[in-house]
Amino acid sequence: MFRKGRMKADYRFVFFSSLEALFWSMIAPAAFMVVFMNDQGFTNSQIGFGLAASNAGSVIFLPIWGMVADKLGSKRKTLLILYMGVGFFALLAGTFTGNPYLTIFFIFCVIAFRGSVSSITDSWVITEVNTPDYMGNRINYGPIRSAGSIGYAAAAFIFYLVFTRLGVDTRYSWYASTLFAIPCIILVLSYKDRNLNTSLAPRQIKALSLRELKPVRLIKNYYFVTFFFVYMLINIPGYFSMSYISQLLQDFGTSPLFVGVLGSIRAVAEVPLLFLSQKIINKVGYKGTIIIISICLAIEEIAYVFCNQTYQVVIFQIMHGMVNGLMLGASGRYIFSLVPPELAATAQTFCGAVCSGITIVFNLFSGLLIDTFGIRVVFIIGASAMVLAILLFLSTLMIGKSMKIPPYDASKDETSKAILQKLYSAE
Repeated sequence: MFRKGRMKADYRFVFFSSLEALFWSMIAPAAFMVVFMNDQGFTNSQIGFGLAASNAGSVIFLPIWGMVADKLGSKRKTLLILYMGVGFFALLAGTFTGNPYLTIFFIFCVIAFRGSVSSITDSWVITEVNTPDYMGNRINYGPIRSAGSIGYAAAAFIFYLVFTRLGVDTRYSWYASTLFAIPCIILVLSYKDRNLNTSLAPRQIKALSLRELKPVRLIKNYYFVTFFFVYMLINIPGYFSMSYISQLLQDFGTSPLFVGVLGSIRAVAEVPLLFLSQKIINKVGYKGTIIIISICLAIEEIAYVFCNQTYQVVIFQIMHGMVNGLMLGASGRYIFSLVPPELAATAQTFCGAVCSGITIVFNLFSGLLIDTFGIRVVFIIGASAMVLAILLFLSTLMIGKSMKIPPYDASKDETSKAILQKLYSAE
């Protein structure tokens, strides 16, 4: 019996590690989006509009896909739809490149699907690894997520070599997304069929109506709502300023395609902190970890304002990767701890949506800002956002404490208890 329990745990580890590696390889071509638009002759304003359109795709569809996942009661089925959408529209984005605005439309369509993949996958994986099998075996999330970082690193570096050594047009980065979407679809389809023992499989979650889910509970959750805005701010470097690293490189004479190598370096740097994130969280708590992340990101953004050598950017990209590894291990699980478990996907995707929402405004005006003040202005914006995030997070925690607002407690949530009883009652 113990051996069967271990086999079950090993299967889940292998499955989710493989899925993380494949879907992050699918996302890796996104590192070349700005380079692709430059190669297509986009102006700075058109690049900003293109990035704003991609953010709009996330804003509009992230909460929709999150609610779809919660309503269907199956993140797996939702992911199948998302992978299919990414594969189809990425193919169109790489094919129809003559008109900038048609290309931007297809980029919007790709992000409408791809922008939700990470949040829903994380929600699915975190749920699964926190659920013990019959032998009580749990799985550490860090090593599983590190497989995604390794997959991204390998894919980004390979794309860099293909574009620089073989001279392949960067529009083929979209075809690469389609290529990686196919095994993701096959792998997710196989999940149910590969259960070693159907009696050990998680119970099938029944579809729930929005009336039953009552997502309005999230709005009434003080700590989730306030962190919602903090999360938006601390993601501005990743959603906004990091998109312009290729133009920063170009500003001091380095090939913008080197952004692929930087993406690979960042991803590798994530791995150690993904393994150590739980120990750090146990030591300083979720709140302390988020403060550390915000301070490090502020330092990094300020550093880019003064960088004028490639090696300097490499150093701070390593720092970004390490911080991102810590953030991946902390922010998702912190959100998960703040909300009802049956609304986890909705909460995660709404947080992702608001991040994209705020960067739409920045990207729409980025062309004018860059043309007027230079590329480094985007990093000044990023640094300012980090300072604001720290002040907002500390102040909301102090207000919550002074007003004696209790954190979310599922045992006192009658709606959550009723839903869980319905979902997991004996058949």
